[in-house]
Parts: sequence; C-alpha cells; structure tokens
Amino acid sequence: MLKAYAAWALAHPARFRLVFGPWTTPFDALSDAAGAARDTLRQHVEAAQRAGELPQGDADRLTVLLQSVVHGSVELALDGHLAVGGKWNTAPDGLVDDLLRHLQASASSDATA
Repeated sequence: MLKAYAAWALAHPARFRLVFGPWTTPFDALSDAAGAARDTLRQHVEAAQRAGELPQGDADRLTVLLQSVVHGSVELALDGHLAVGGKWNTAPDGLVDDLLRHLQASASSDATA
C-alpha cells in the first residue's frame, strides 16, 4: 500500500501536491476522502500489528510515521534530492522497504522478549 502511494505520487506530482498542499478553503468532500484514506491505512497498520508484522503501540502514531516517510521521500524525489544512482542512491520505495524491515525486526524482537 505504501509503495502504491509513492508510485502514484511520483506518476502524478501535480495532483499529489494539490491533494497534500494547503487548502485555502474548507472542502468537506476532500476532508472526508482524506479521513477515509487515513482510516484505511490505519486499519492495515492495526492488522499488521495483530499479525506481529509491525511493533505494538499507538496505531495512529505508527500510521503517521509510515505516511510521513513515504510523503517526505516522494517530496525529496520530486525535488531531485533522492534518486537511484544519484543522491542517497535510493527511491521512495527503497526507503519504505528499509523502514518496514526495521519495524518488522523490532516487532520480531518484541515477540521473542
């Protein structure tokens, strides 16, 4: 899911920045859609926590951590500061893999402790 988020954002940078940029006027439909998307991601995080694939803890905080890494890495890539073969020699999906690997290792060590 996180890699799909990054791929979509990289393929549609103007839409990504429109969706995640500042909104100058309230728009209930966009707020509702954003809330639904956050809820869906949180539900996946909670399911991964129950399965022992992600560390236990506040699912909201873990969800925003995951989203922040994807979002920030996409911004870095779009601005030319993150690229395979270039700066940092990775792409957003590589950072997603790294973060998930670290979180899964943490979840595994919690389970054996």
